Amino acid sequence: MYILYIMNGNYPLIKGFLSRAFCLVLFKFFLILLPHLLFAQELTIPPFWLQAGDIQSGDIFEESRGRGLSIRSNPQDARVFIDGIERGTTPLMLENISPGEYSVRLVKDGYKERRFSVMLIAGTYLELTLVLEEARGHVLLQLQADPGFQYFPLNPVLSIDGRESNILSSSTLSTSLVLPIGWRSIRVRAFGWEEETFDIFIEEDSVQNIVVNMRPAFFRISNVSLNRRRFNPANAGSLGTTELSFNVSGPGQGSLVIQNSSGIIVFENVFDNFDSWAQSVQWNGRNSFGEVLPDGPYLLTLNLRSNPWDDSPPITENYVLEAHIDSANIIQPLNISSGKSGLLYVPFPDILPSQALQIDASLLFGHPPLSGEPWRSLPFSGAFRFSLFELLELSAALNALPLIDQGLRLGIAGTAKWTIFNPSESGKQLGNMPLGLALGASISWVDGMSLTPFGMGSGIEIFLPVSIEVNNFSFHLAPAFLLTSREGFLSNAESHLIASAGIKMNWNIFSAGLSMRTEFNLSAINSSDDSFKPSLMSGLEFKYFPLPSNLVFTAMTGIWLRDSATGIFGGIGLGMIY
Repeated sequence: MYILYIMNGNYPLIKGFLSRAFCLVLFKFFLILLPHLLFAQELTIPPFWLQAGDIQSGDIFEESRGRGLSIRSNPQDARVFIDGIERGTTPLMLENISPGEYSVRLVKDGYKERRFSVMLIAGTYLELTLVLEEARGHVLLQLQADPGFQYFPLNPVLSIDGRESNILSSSTLSTSLVLPIGWRSIRVRAFGWEEETFDIFIEEDSVQNIVVNMRPAFFRISNVSLNRRRFNPANAGSLGTTELSFNVSGPGQGSLVIQNSSGIIVFENVFDNFDSWAQSVQWNGRNSFGEVLPDGPYLLTLNLRSNPWDDSPPITENYVLEAHIDSANIIQPLNISSGKSGLLYVPFPDILPSQALQIDASLLFGHPPLSGEPWRSLPFSGAFRFSLFELLELSAALNALPLIDQGLRLGIAGTAKWTIFNPSESGKQLGNMPLGLALGASISWVDGMSLTPFGMGSGIEIFLPVSIEVNNFSFHLAPAFLLTSREGFLSNAESHLIASAGIKMNWNIFSAGLSMRTEFNLSAINSSDDSFKPSLMSGLEFKYFPLPSNLVFTAMTGIWLRDSATGIFGGIGLGMIY
């Protein structure tokens, strides 16, 4: 026991009961507890061992109990060097790294290098997230007009690596660009001036001066095309027109002259003065008096001439194309939710003209077929159809049946349909009762079911749609043979006979149709159970395709009977036809 005197001996502190060993235990306990107290919270400020010059906005430093070092970067895949040795790419985690001070370097092509030092403390886990700055250089770009043309309009459009920028204008013909390092493609365009394109290599922190001399463009026409070489003026909206598009290089004017097969001018359009590259004009198959022209070929002649900026004579350009008016080229929106085009529950023999396309999406609600209890599912369909050839149409559909108690079930189908008799062509021979006939084949798969609410049957189907048109009405019948199964695609396959029928009314921008579908299981004709009992689905739909857009709006309703169950449903749809 001993006595320590402090403050001139006025206040004694007696520590005789404390041994040296006990003091040493307290000191070690304090050293163990200190890191946990200091690093119990994540740090969002940089630790003291990083220099201020190494810190960038967005850098994150986090410490916690544990052991090791984690390095992340934004963007990722930066090469990591520790004490000069490459250890991997970000994100990188090193669990067995010893405490101590380390020099770290991050390298990534196109970005500035990051260098810093870290001090790892025993019992701590350090996680670094560092932002990599893109390496860039400077370009001083200046445009100047060719001598003698400084006072003519120059409204440049600047593109860098294919991306247009509006930083240049007629009043601002110079700019400073900050670009990523590496090769860059720069293009300068201005209507009435020759296009200037060049490649430049950008070095980090470099400054380059570039002067672009703009020269007046030689007048020329390019990219002349018709979006429909064969069209029917009776089709709704833009589907009953053809559009002539072309590009010009500079100011000018001209006209479009249309002649019939006898050389008689039936229509003429005069263009305003050109002030941009892209030009277009629509022709609706009518003459100058608004009368629909008869079927046949027509010559479309472009007669263009330049408006020179100086005293030089104008340059003329001529271009001739041919278009056909074809009343048999009927484009009408149909229901394709089952993968077969027609009404909801009956396919049609009609097909799209060559190079035409329709996309459609539909949603059913209420109590659709095979959806369990009412309002327990919202069946959805997405489909498209197109025609590459005059007599062949291809279509496909995806059906989704989300069931609250059974999850999601999917169905997918693809169909090919070949037209034997085109209704419009046969109508020329049969008077007022044109006949349509086609042969179609469809293959489809439905998850755990034999049929979807949209009438897509799982299996292989061969169908023969027939139609007769009388004025604005068309009557349809489509017998079909289906090899299917109640358990899915061709598992314990059965032979089914399908009979579907419908009627459709057509107006210019509106149509309505009623369809019905019944199915017989031929494999259960002699069965004593109810397997042969037919099912019945019917649907009523209305389509509206407003002018002049290509959009199609659909409203549906229907009733069904299957396996002693019945239900009523509604639906909506949105599509596009082109």
